[in-house]
Parts: sequence; structure tokens; C-alpha cells
Amino acid sequence: MARKSKRDWLLEGVQMIAALGADHLTIDALTQRMGVTKGSFYHHFANYDAFIEAILAFWEEEGALNIIQHLEKLPTAHERLVRLLDITTADPYAEEIAFRAWALQNPLVKVVQTRIDEERIRYVQSLCHELVPDSERANRMAQLLYLTYVGGQQIGLDRQAIQTLYREIMQLYMEST
Repeated sequence: MARKSKRDWLLEGVQMIAALGADHLTIDALTQRMGVTKGSFYHHFANYDAFIEAILAFWEEEGALNIIQHLEKLPTAHERLVRLLDITTADPYAEEIAFRAWALQNPLVKVVQTRIDEERIRYVQSLCHELVPDSERANRMAQLLYLTYVGGQQIGLDRQAIQTLYREIMQLYMEST
């Protein structure tokens, strides 16, 4: 039996939330899926609450902060925005949808999801402000892009449909500058 890292536990937890919903995320279910004992779980986490806190921190780091750091290596705001829009349609939506559903039921998750949304929106706004000189228009462009991302997932639009909407929003706002 291979040793499991803390990251392995967190990744499996995210996958379980996406596949089954947060209600099915238990220590027993995790250990069974991972083929390890509860002792392995307690080696990394003091208790279930500590695991939930760790998974939320992991989700925030992976879902917002790491992506932004990666994008900042690109030279222009246009390249960063285009790459961001590609990233948002490349990953499976199941995780994002599941965490949003969990946030509706759990106040701690809601706090983290709200913070992630705020950070993402701030970042998209900063990119739009570099591309669209009018501040109000740049903010609206950012809001439309983010609402397309979240709303498209929630109503089940496929990646191609969301990408088409992204391109149209960018075209509308950037042509008029």
C-alpha cells in the first residue's frame, strides 16, 4: 500500500465532492476510496474539521491564487485574459459546481467561495482596465465575463458555447475603444 501525501487526500476530497457532493465526504468514504486506514488520515489531519479547513484552503489556492500567479508571467493583459478564458473552459466544471452548491449549505464554505469570487473578479477587472480605458465599461466587461463563466456552468453550457460568449463580450468592449 503506497503512502498518501496530504495533497493526495485533498485531491481525493475535491474529486469526491465533485462526483458525489459534500454530504458524501466522510473519513470512512475517503479511506475506502483511497485504500488506506483511518490512521493514514489522522497522520495528516487532526480531525474531520481540520480536513475540511485544509480542503477549503487548497481549493482557494488552486482555484484562484495559483492561476493568477501563473498568468502574471504572460507579458500583456490581452494575453493574460485570453489565457484565463481558455483555462476556465479547459477544466471540468464539476468541481466548481459542487463547491458552489456546498457553499449554499455551509457558511464556512460560503465565506471561502465569496473570497475566491472576489479575488477572481478583481483580477479580471484589473485585466479589463488595461484593455478598456473607460473604468465603468472595464468593470462591466469583467462582470459579464465572470457571470458568463459562473452562469454558463450552472445552466450546463458546453465549453464551446462559453468560449463563443467570451469572444463576443471581448469583441463588443474592445471594438468600441
